[in-house]
Amino acid sequence: MTMRIVKTIRGQITALYVTIFGITLVAFSSIIYILYERKSWNEFDLSLSNRTLEIVDAIKDTGILEEEILAQLTQTVIPLNFGGSEYIEIYGIDGRPIVKSRSLQGYTLPVDRRAFTFALLGKQTYQTISTTNPKARFWGKGDLRLLTYPVLRGGITEYVIVLGRSTETLVRSLFFFRLMLFVAIPLTLLIASMGGWYIAKKAFDPIDSIVRTARAITAEHLHMRLPTRRVGDEIDQLSQTLNEMIDRLEQAFQTEKRFSGDVSHELRTPLTILKGEMEVALQQQRSPEEYREVLRSAIDELGRITKIVNDLLLLSRTDAGYEVLQHELIRMDELIMDAVHRANVQARAKDIDITVRISNDVEDEEIVVNGDPDKLMSLFSNLLENAIKYSPPRSPVVVHLSRLNGYAEIIIEDHGIGISQEDLPHIFDRFYRADKSRTSDTQATGTGLGLSIAKWVAEAHGGSITAQSELGKGTRMVVRLPVAHADQAHDNI
Repeated sequence: MTMRIVKTIRGQITALYVTIFGITLVAFSSIIYILYERKSWNEFDLSLSNRTLEIVDAIKDTGILEEEILAQLTQTVIPLNFGGSEYIEIYGIDGRPIVKSRSLQGYTLPVDRRAFTFALLGKQTYQTISTTNPKARFWGKGDLRLLTYPVLRGGITEYVIVLGRSTETLVRSLFFFRLMLFVAIPLTLLIASMGGWYIAKKAFDPIDSIVRTARAITAEHLHMRLPTRRVGDEIDQLSQTLNEMIDRLEQAFQTEKRFSGDVSHELRTPLTILKGEMEVALQQQRSPEEYREVLRSAIDELGRITKIVNDLLLLSRTDAGYEVLQHELIRMDELIMDAVHRANVQARAKDIDITVRISNDVEDEEIVVNGDPDKLMSLFSNLLENAIKYSPPRSPVVVHLSRLNGYAEIIIEDHGIGISQEDLPHIFDRFYRADKSRTSDTQATGTGLGLSIAKWVAEAHGGSITAQSELGKGTRMVVRLPVAHADQAHDNI
């Protein structure tokens, strides 16, 4: 359970927070303790120094060194930060003790020889005598802090006062301060970890909500969206980004669903016709001519099925990035004329005249495009086929070829039934056909894939295709392809 919590992001954030906070707290506490310890020792030494000055002042007032005065001094109650036993010795400059306090009980303070030498030179000295010292029996617990203080007259040491005091109270105070830190630090870290976990939990609660909602979003519930708090923070940005992704997924799923339905519909129609004609043909004996007619109709339906399958295969290859263009330099005027020549067969059946208009600048200088001739032929043949299919008999179809800002611009214009403004943005979608085209009108027989393929061909060549149309007045399909220089080398992609 603990390892599972630590593996979570909130657990890791809490652990990192507690670690950083703990290191900071320990470092800060150590600094505080060091400063407190130093201050405590400084105050302890200052109390020794002040006590020594009181003794010096008392001796100077009387002018004598009498045991009674010293005894009175040692019994004087003076407010100190640190109590404890007090021991006093006064030495002459020859190093022999003159007066001792009764608290020494016959013992001698263990004064360091160097400290006494410094005192003769007029310098006071602090030293600490450890309890491990063999002479440490008389002052009991704690170390003994000694101040060797010279009393000067005329710049010369007259006598030396040695004042000792047990550090037991000071050490105990420092011990309890350390104990307080040792207890406070873990307790503070525990509270900090609980607080960090709570903060992390509150911060990740919206993410938990996002996770729960995301798990509930399935193919049947793509209409659901992740919650947003509308505060503009990073979590809101994450929710909005994921919602945008779900929007795209829903759109793609609906497109795929519609695509599957349209494929089924488009394949079912010719298969149904084919099956019906075969069944009718087998119901009774037919003449050879009737059988040939049935076979011709079957071949037409199989051709339609083959075209649908080939178009679907092409689009699937383009989606997967497998379709490769074979580039070569192509004269656009020749390509357009070839496409028109192929479309004339269909156009003559409806008595439609296709006119090609080439701008003067094209006549002066050839327009050359680096592209795949088969794919571009398919593009323009498809556009011309649509223009003828949806135009009334004896109406004109005009093809314009010109150069515009480094692009070859080809416009195929008809005066047919046109496209409504509602349908216009969708005509390049796969299997999309305007509502009129989904009627029984024989003009509308098609797979609904031609313009999707045309759009891919144009964009694969670095160009574009757009449609301008008005219902009942006709349609203009505008294709723009980047012009290559005449000396451009053959390029294979």
